[in-house]
Amino acid sequence: MTGEEVGLWIQGASVVVAVGASVVALVVGGVDRRAAERNAERDREAARRLAENERREAAQHARRMLDFEALLRLAENQRRGGSSDAETRSELGAEAAVLTAMIGPERLPRLSQALNPESEAELRDFMDAPGTVEWQKRAAEAHLALLQITREIREAS
Repeated sequence: MTGEEVGLWIQGASVVVAVGASVVALVVGGVDRRAAERNAERDREAARRLAENERREAAQHARRMLDFEALLRLAENQRRGGSSDAETRSELGAEAAVLTAMIGPERLPRLSQALNPESEAELRDFMDAPGTVEWQKRAAEAHLALLQITREIREAS
């Protein structure tokens, strides 16, 4: 074999080794890319779960703060012990009934039963009754809306 033939064999072997190295690099690159995509998807899912947990916790905290403010007002209302003035007594009772409805029977079962014994269906029937005066209809409608929004807040948290 001449030096020229040896050189051609070396060049051919170099080309084969280079092509093989390129193929190996492509395969390793593809495997790495798929692994990176799986890792990125796991990271996105973990971030989504974390964000959802934080949103849920924030909603629960907001609900607790809303209940806390209402309970604070209700506690102050109840600690007054009533009044000898009929108008003041009526105002205190109305405020207590609304706050109790907002807080709900889960937290205030006895007070809810005492101040708001009506179901939503009974409130609707009361609104439609012929002898119900307009201010009572408005109060019942506001009470129903309060119950609905309170339910929505609880469902969201």
